[in-house]
Amino acid sequence: MARVDKYYGTNVMLYGDKISKIRELGYKGTHSQFRVVCKAKSKAEANRMAESYGFGKKVFHPDYTSETGNETEIEMANRYDFIICLNGTLGNEFVGIESII
Repeated sequence: MARVDKYYGTNVMLYGDKISKIRELGYKGTHSQFRVVCKAKSKAEANRMAESYGFGKKVFHPDYTSETGNETEIEMANRYDFIICLNGTLGNEFVGIESII
């Protein structure tokens, strides 16, 4: 049976080195909350990926996570698997999470 990927989106808080790196990539705002999207077969897999990148174990919590239908998010998640929005929680500029870790 073929793998069926889903695209989970939620918001995370960035601190320390991660927020510094996102500012180096051009973020000029003052907020520390950012949208992330993960391509995974389940929320459990998405959470394992988030934890491997230094986020918490329950980033993709059922109450705050949704499957995205946004074409830009899906396209970028297909390219990088785990992406973050450079404009905070709104916008269509994304990079692979590796850019900030």
